Formats: sequence, structure tokens, C-alpha cells
Amino acid sequence: MIQEDGIRLCGEFLRDKQFSISKRRFCPACLGESAYHRLWWDILAITECPFHRTRIEDSLPDGSPLMWWWPYFDHSPKGEYLGRKGIPRKDPGGTFAGYVLSRLGICNSPPAPLLDDMSLQEVIDTCDMLGRLLGSPRSARHPPSLESHPEIGFEALFRGPAHLMRKLRMWLTREVPEECRRRGHVVAFGWITDNRFTLSPRMSSLFNKAMKKALAAENRTVPRELSDADFYSDDIGIEALAQELGIVRRGVAAIADRLGILPEREWYRARVHFNHDEATRIRKFLDDVITTQEADRILGLPPGQLGPLVKAGFLDRLANVTGRGMRGSRYARSQVEGFLENMFGNIPEGEVKQAISLIVCARRMRMEPGGLVAMAAAGELAPVCRKPGSVGLMGLRFLEPALALQRRRRDTSQALRDRIKELALAKPMGGPRTYSKLLAEEDELVSTPTIRKHLIRMGLGRQEDRVKAAAST
Repeated sequence: MIQEDGIRLCGEFLRDKQFSISKRRFCPACLGESAYHRLWWDILAITECPFHRTRIEDSLPDGSPLMWWWPYFDHSPKGEYLGRKGIPRKDPGGTFAGYVLSRLGICNSPPAPLLDDMSLQEVIDTCDMLGRLLGSPRSARHPPSLESHPEIGFEALFRGPAHLMRKLRMWLTREVPEECRRRGHVVAFGWITDNRFTLSPRMSSLFNKAMKKALAAENRTVPRELSDADFYSDDIGIEALAQELGIVRRGVAAIADRLGILPEREWYRARVHFNHDEATRIRKFLDDVITTQEADRILGLPPGQLGPLVKAGFLDRLANVTGRGMRGSRYARSQVEGFLENMFGNIPEGEVKQAISLIVCARRMRMEPGGLVAMAAAGELAPVCRKPGSVGLMGLRFLEPALALQRRRRDTSQALRDRIKELALAKPMGGPRTYSKLLAEEDELVSTPTIRKHLIRMGLGRQEDRVKAAAST
């Protein structure tokens, strides 16, 4: 039925531009079965017969249009037979044309959850617009429509939201450079985000949601396939999450970095959304966060001694996470407790004669207790025991580390002087630079001033060097 604003066909409404009125269209294979006109041939978005997979023709063999005034269906005005016999029928399910015909009650087709609640005219426009995106290179301008676009768009839509996000991710990987993907979905997807090309509010919301989730998954390089549950779960922006948690935006970014959710810092300059699982991980991590004072108490260190542990990479310091409690840096309780457990792993509990405490050892080595703990954690200085009943790291006991280091340095210096003496006997005319080169050839890189110092002490240096050394003493 033709109406003022369009055409109503089998209970569905189509706009005038979606229907062929000036020219007749036909499927040669259908005419080969029975010579009558099928109304669905005139839907312009259908370019292939879903029953025979043959092209819907709109012109005669000589290229001239077939007009409506001609009364016969299977022969042209020149007497040419327009049908094509012997083409077997196929299942129309899973094709764009088959879905359109199922909406008209002509055949059966599997349900399409994202399309079933739309009107048929909106289904056609939606499939065509999405097909233009997926079937064209990235562009800031609206690309022209091709016959294949509705089929491409339908193939992405009819299997559900997870398949739609998968197709959008494939297009992003193929067509959009990484630097554009990092700038948000408007830059990445281009023209389709323009309000002039939106359809109904429902489809506009669906497209935006699918594009944002596909882009977020692509930027995070999510290894697993996205599911329908990922699509229907609500995302939360970084600003909203920061307000909910009572911290600044950079604090949420620091926690996300710590958890490895969005490791690219540049990504935080754009609009960032977290899915339900990511937001839950951030909330749970924030519940595990403690203050600097609490970390000091757990480790049993004096105030201000966590810096060397952070610098050495044993602890992560979180800034801008000061919404709860007193101001200052924050640490993860699980990381602090794990560090303490690792320190105590191979240290026996008990007392060793002549062992000194952490504070005394640090004082004798002229360093902070935190630096001494960092050396012990790195394996540069081994505690000999742990005092029973002590709090945290304050129970560590060491041997005389300063004397051990001095003895090690003395042994190293004596070995170097012995090697220089061997070279001096072999090449008595050598100077500091000569010995430096010879030692470098033996993979023993020692600075020239160090060698000059040893030469002077050995009486092998140049006369002016020995005079200067004697004058300085």
C-alpha cells in the first residue's frame, strides 16, 4: 500500500527511497520457476536473491531499463527470455535479504536480537550505515553507499553484541593507526560518530556503546574474546570512579597503572572508561592501601626509611591517593607484607654471638636503615639471624659489615697491585694509561686515576707524581 510518507508492505513500513518505483526489478532464477512479480524484488537494499544467490536485475540484456508498462514478466519487449531455469534453491537464513523477507512473512530466518525490535526501514538504514563503516577505509567524511554494504552491516549485527564488537575490533586493527585509537572513539571511528548520521536514540546508544567497548578492548589488547555480558555490563568513567572513591583522577590512574589495566600513561589524557571487572579490581585495591605510617609499623622501620626500598623497586609508592585518612603517599598492604615475608624467608630465628642490630650496623656503615634493608633485600649484605620477639625488620642481626667491606676492598686492591706489578715486570716503561689499556684488554676496567694511585704507592709512578704525593702528605 502506497502512503504519503512511504510504502506499507506486509505490515512493515518502508520509505519511498528504499523502494524501486520507476523501474521493475526481477530475479531470473525466480522467473525460471514461475513467471510472476515478487514485491520484495523492489526493495532496493536487496541486491541478491536469498533463495538462489543470483543478482536482482533492473535492466534488460541490452542494458535498457525494464519499465512498468510492459505487461509480461518473463519476456522482454524484444522477445528475450528473462528467466533462468535449473538453479537450485538454497536456505535463505543468515543473509540480509533472508532476514528482510522473514520480517515480511515470506520465509524463516534465525532471530537477530539487536534488530528484531526495530522497524524494517530502520533495520535497512542501520545495516547500510554500519556496512559503510566496516566496508570502507577510515574516513572523516561519509563514504558512498555500495550494494554490498547492507549485507556487511547485517553480518556484523545479526549474531549479537559480542560479534558486533569483534567486527569493530577487526576494523580498528586493519584501518586505524594506533595513535588515532589512543585519542578516543570519535577520532578512531570518524564520520559515524557525527550526530547527523545517528538513527534512533536506541541505535545511537547501541553503536556508541559497542564502539567504545571495542576501542577499549583493542587499546588494552584484551586477549580473550568479548562476550555479550561484556557488552551489557555498565562501564564507569575515570572521573566518576574517582569521585566515588573520594580520590583525585590521577590517583585512579596510578592504581590502574599498578594493576596493569591501562599501562599507557598517554591514554589517561583522553576519556577513560573501566568495565565492571576493572572497576571492582580498583575498588578492592584501594581497600588494601595503607599510609606511610602504617607501612612503617608493619616493617618495624623508623619514619622516613621507605624511600630506598621504593628506589630499589621493592615497594611501589602511590601518590594522589589521599582521599581517605591523612595526607601523604600510600602503599599496598599486600606488597608490604609480602616484602617482609620474603625478607624473613631464609633467615633463621635466634641469636648469634658478635651480631649487631640493624640500627647499629647502619650507623657503622654511615647509611640509613632503609638503605641497609635495600642492600640486604638485593643480596648485597646477608643478615645472620632474626631476634625472637622483635617487631618487623628491627629484629635483623648482622655481622660487622663495615669490616667485611673494608677487608673485601683491601683484598681487591692487593690483587690489582699484584697484577700491575706483573705488567710492570713485563713492560717496565708503561705509565698509568698504558696499564689502563692492558687491563682493559683483559676485561678488567679500572680507571686511570686508580692505577696512578697504586703506581705511586708501589714506587712505579712518574717522578712528578711521586713528588706531588709526598707534598700532599
